[in-house]
Amino acid sequence: MLRVLVVLVVAVAAIWYFTRDAAEEASVFEEQVEQIEIAETGVAAAEEAAAAMAAQSDAIRDEVMGGMGEKGGE
Repeated sequence: MLRVLVVLVVAVAAIWYFTRDAAEEASVFEEQVEQIEIAETGVAAAEEAAAAMAAQSDAIRDEVMGGMGEKGGE
């Protein structure tokens, strides 16, 4: 009877230990997914900012080139 009790206690402890590890792994996986989503949002924001800066740079260049053409024609 004592052997059965010891085996049951060891089995319950093993099940608890492995399910605890599985829960920790799941939480780590969820954190990694959240970090990837945050990184993707950051990349999208950086791409939008780069596109806006490129458009602004093109507009400034076109304005300067247009002004230089008018001065050359005078």
